[in-house]
Amino acid sequence: MDKTDKDLVKKLEAAEARLNDIEIKLAAAECELKNKPREPIGERPEETLNLHKEFPFISRKMFLLLIVIVIAGIYIGALYFFSVVSGQNGPINEIMYPLQTSPTYNPNSISLNNLANEVYPPGGFVLPVAWGDTIKGLIDSGVLNETALVDSVLGSNQTLTRYEAGIMSGTYNGYIDINASDSEFVLLVLWSLGISNNNTIITKGPLSTYGNPDQYASTGGYLPLGKLEIGRLNLVNLTSRQQNEAVDVSAGTFRPCCDNPAMFPDCNHGAAELALIEMLASQGFNESQIFTVLQEFLSEYYPQNMFEVGVVYASHGINFSSVPANMTIGRTLFSASGSQNVGSYIQRYGLLQSSSGSSSSGSNSCSA
Repeated sequence: MDKTDKDLVKKLEAAEARLNDIEIKLAAAECELKNKPREPIGERPEETLNLHKEFPFISRKMFLLLIVIVIAGIYIGALYFFSVVSGQNGPINEIMYPLQTSPTYNPNSISLNNLANEVYPPGGFVLPVAWGDTIKGLIDSGVLNETALVDSVLGSNQTLTRYEAGIMSGTYNGYIDINASDSEFVLLVLWSLGISNNNTIITKGPLSTYGNPDQYASTGGYLPLGKLEIGRLNLVNLTSRQQNEAVDVSAGTFRPCCDNPAMFPDCNHGAAELALIEMLASQGFNESQIFTVLQEFLSEYYPQNMFEVGVVYASHGINFSSVPANMTIGRTLFSASGSQNVGSYIQRYGLLQSSSGSSSSGSNSCSA
């Protein structure tokens, strides 16, 4: 369930609880009126006399009932307003659950080329991450073998750029572009950091508590890159607030290779997501900003899946860029099962001539 959905449920439950409380008080008042003998008019409290003077045709019971109706109306109106506002440019069910309603736009009216460029610009993205000496720390510790890293990059038909060499030496202070020419380097260094950094998401989370932590693709498959040290390096440190952000985001971002969130990084992409989350949180980015960067990052490695999410929203007349990133990369649309549902939706309504449903680029195995 998405955060917006949870907030709405909480507000509905709170409203229901308040109404129940009012009903209980009203029932108690009715019992009191039934059991209490009628008092002579001269012995009534002053406020009761004033009430009857001002409202001679309204009994106390009717007055309480009117109060209940007014309060209920206020709460219902507030909840309706909340649902409309949270919908953001469209009905809340189409923004949050676009697969549950039929398309409202003719597939022929969707500009697939424009959508593809919006989901994945030809020049790629810029990751607003200050690298500092974090990657150098991985290399100095032996956790990341520099020779193995370079060989892997070259083996993927990509070249090592000058600024990537600066990231490894800890001398590069700028941001890094992520595109078809450097995606392998970014994935590998973030994978190493995500698995190795000392954070309770790794040391006390699902990776360390479910089964043997050395047997996942992200851990058992890591050895060719260096020494496996799960959660033992203090390279990215978070405050309590930043840690809470990292926990929330890592629990809410998924990838089409499996049904596990970044909080359970059992594959290399999941580990890279977690590292990116921790770095962004440590550098002052809020949850919404982190989700946006993760959406861009995942667009590089799963462009077809992200494109298909954009097609689904376009079929409802909703621009991809207007959809909150935590929804586009959440469980509903971007997990393995969610991505399959997206593909099935596209095929059912003929939104594309052919749909892979769960196609992706890069290594996406979730088991060793």
